[in-house]
Amino acid sequence: MANAKYDNLVPMLANGRLNWPADKIQAFLVKSAVFDKTDQRLSDMSGTIETMQPMSERVVDPVTGSFLGYPTSFDLVPANTTFAVILAKEDGSQNPWLLSFYDRDEANAVLRITTAGTLTVRPAGSDPSTPGVWVKFA
Repeated sequence: MANAKYDNLVPMLANGRLNWPADKIQAFLVKSAVFDKTDQRLSDMSGTIETMQPMSERVVDPVTGSFLGYPTSFDLVPANTTFAVILAKEDGSQNPWLLSFYDRDEANAVLRITTAGTLTVRPAGSDPSTPGVWVKFA
């Protein structure tokens, strides 16, 4: 699989149910995940959630409409395990709405680290000091 959006993302935007800069967005580090674009809620998704990090400092690019944000880091990640990062919107239900799925980096390599430690996932076109594209609508 390559990075992709879930089917419910665009209708959520059209219906005003998603405000990327203001809503509580979470990044989940998931092991053995399989992408199904029709999944809507976190409970629909396959795989094992290892940890979660809140995503802060998000903006919408005024020219492209892409969702931008800073890198997200996950601590205490085991070595040589392939992961996916799933972005979801928290709504207070303990079962967040799925937004997007990432299992590849910019070089199209799988997400993993070779020694246990911190895994930092940088959105496309970013470094630690600048926001990059988490969700692109092109």
